[in-house]
Amino acid sequence: MQQKSLRPLSEPLQLSCLPHEILVEIMKNVEWDDILVLRKARCCRSLNVASKEREVWCSLLKRYCETTFPRPFFLSKPLQHSTREELEARIVGWWSGWEHLTPTTQTFSVHGHIEGLYGPLAALPGNRYFLYDSFEGSVYYGDPLDLASTLTPLLPSPFKGPLPAGACVSVDVLATQGIPIDPDIPVADATWESRLFPLAFRLAVCRRQSKMGFIEVYDITVQIQDGNVRYSSTQLKSHVLTSYDEVANVSHPCSLLGNYLAYGTMSNGVRIINWTSYDPGDPTTRICPPSILDYVLLLPNRRILLMGYNVSIWDWEQGRRLVAENSPDAWSTPDWESSDFFDLPHPFTSPVYIRGSIRLVLVGTDDVLLGVIIPMDTEKRGTSEVSTVRLLETPTSLGHTTRWFGYRKGAYIGKDSEGLVCYKWPDDDLPPQSHQSIRLPGQFGDMDGCFQVDGDYRRLVAFSFKSPLTCTVFG
Repeated sequence: MQQKSLRPLSEPLQLSCLPHEILVEIMKNVEWDDILVLRKARCCRSLNVASKEREVWCSLLKRYCETTFPRPFFLSKPLQHSTREELEARIVGWWSGWEHLTPTTQTFSVHGHIEGLYGPLAALPGNRYFLYDSFEGSVYYGDPLDLASTLTPLLPSPFKGPLPAGACVSVDVLATQGIPIDPDIPVADATWESRLFPLAFRLAVCRRQSKMGFIEVYDITVQIQDGNVRYSSTQLKSHVLTSYDEVANVSHPCSLLGNYLAYGTMSNGVRIINWTSYDPGDPTTRICPPSILDYVLLLPNRRILLMGYNVSIWDWEQGRRLVAENSPDAWSTPDWESSDFFDLPHPFTSPVYIRGSIRLVLVGTDDVLLGVIIPMDTEKRGTSEVSTVRLLETPTSLGHTTRWFGYRKGAYIGKDSEGLVCYKWPDDDLPPQSHQSIRLPGQFGDMDGCFQVDGDYRRLVAFSFKSPLTCTVFG
């Protein structure tokens, strides 16, 4: 009986002969850049079609969220409302460098029908909608690319009278990401899908008008109506502040994490309060940092990061206990203090969580990007393993609003040039560092505004705080 000849091993597998369902399953188990290569294969329409199936990019997103992407990793809308093109752009934008950036410019402006509109103050989860403050103290949200038709009241003003009011806000992002933040608070039940676009989260706002202030905490909920995102608020607590040592310095950020809120005061102190039951007369809510304070960040396990000229981390629970015992050493020594000196952080600087640690990208004073790694172990209160790593040496700008650095790439207007950079952490399997010079529109150098990278990491967005508010998109 004659045996049929077998195909030589050197002959390539003809993927195009496989059923569509099999091709889709193959695509789900390869890397994002391999999919793009297979899509471009000549004379193979079936590969091209399979590479554009939404379930392929959903599968990749799930795998990367569970293995590679830091938290938070946001989409601009819930996963079920995101198209294949949007998912692909988000994934490719994170992995790739700046090669997708095109030298095109669009400017969006709104001539305010709201008196003294200012901002943005912060981004809401998803980085599509931002918060804006008004002269009389109300807080609005809107899409900066269409602010005229999307600007919507979110938080009413607690003030009465004609005096101008200011505010700073903090969104409790880490609490939406399914990680332990406090030994007394159960871990939030967050699926990988819900982490991409939280439909409920908490927001704190510190307000000041002359010598009077308020601290308020809200539940924010999201509804999707005809494909449009709508936010609504429910006030949980409101505390009136009348003392100079209590009122928030709203030119500095505040930080909300679980049941606790930290903020800088007008007297350059720091308060950490349990917003659910706050007693302004309680001395254990005060910290007196040893230097000028520019940035506060509550950390899991009841620690706090303070940033002035350098970075220090304090065990505020132990400090509070020592204050209650009238100990003179209550706030004398931090658990950890950096030997490096830092420039002011970007107004929207926020932490990420990855591989059991909280991480921040900060700018050193000697033209270097430094990554701060804070191990997060709820069983260990010590911070001796905190470390800093040099991510990239680059001549960054002097203005903290004219540079933006995310987890793995950023942009800046430097002393002599403007640059786009990519970098990697020591424990990341990512492409090598890269740097390219670029010419950005003049709006990006506006010291009365700030710029950042858009949600897909494929465009740069500059905000002007001047009236009328404008937003310039490059890319």
